[in-house]
Amino acid sequence: MRRCLLMIALGGAVAMQAKEMQAQELTGTARQRVLETARSRYYNLTGLGVKSFTCGVNFDLDTLSKGFLPAGDIADRALLQTAVFTLKVTSGGPTLKFQFPDGAQSQSEDVVAGATLWISELVQGFFQTWPLKGFAGPIPHQEKQLLGVAQDGEGYRITVKGPAGPMVLHLDRNSMVTEIQSQNGTASQIDEHPIFTSAPEGMVLTGNDTQDTEPNGTTRARYAIDIGRVDGFMIPQRVRLLVGEHVDVKFALSGCKVATAKR
Repeated sequence: MRRCLLMIALGGAVAMQAKEMQAQELTGTARQRVLETARSRYYNLTGLGVKSFTCGVNFDLDTLSKGFLPAGDIADRALLQTAVFTLKVTSGGPTLKFQFPDGAQSQSEDVVAGATLWISELVQGFFQTWPLKGFAGPIPHQEKQLLGVAQDGEGYRITVKGPAGPMVLHLDRNSMVTEIQSQNGTASQIDEHPIFTSAPEGMVLTGNDTQDTEPNGTTRARYAIDIGRVDGFMIPQRVRLLVGEHVDVKFALSGCKVATAKR
């Protein structure tokens, strides 16, 4: 299970080796035109002045794997339901804190500690990869993050820096990112297919389908995002996360506040 959670966190931000493809590297004006066109397609919270957003996190406990919940103890399950999770997301990733209500017994908190840790890892893992595609779009706006831009058939191939190495973004003729390839270590190949939905302000990330292929098998991870508006800004409101055959979790963000450069 922890292997699956690690895949969620690293799915869009790990080292890779691109598949060998015939492509023509672009330079100068042609290169800049491709980048500007691609960037303009996507919703960009950073470009709108958003620095971060902070929300409460509410879980549908019925969707959590039974092995990560208190076994048969209604009181402990109720305590877990009252835990307050506070999430802050910036373009660089998330921070998550949680606390139990005043008066909770420390021994009861210990019983549900495993569940709260798993929930925290789940949310943090999701929001570690989400900003790479969802905060300002999938195409980096800083030149130092770019490794190459190439014409690839009727579309384009943009190679960018990830935290641990390069990632290859495949774009169609309309500058839409259809696939992201990366590599986790030397034996694990990761293949992502992000889903973007059209909005007046640009394409918004609403899902992703990832396959992590290793010598001993393949793990599939998917998520779907319902988008809401806070102070006019579009941010995730509800998330459904599926990993392999055993994880199908739903959580929602509530009471969100958006911090901008003007506030």
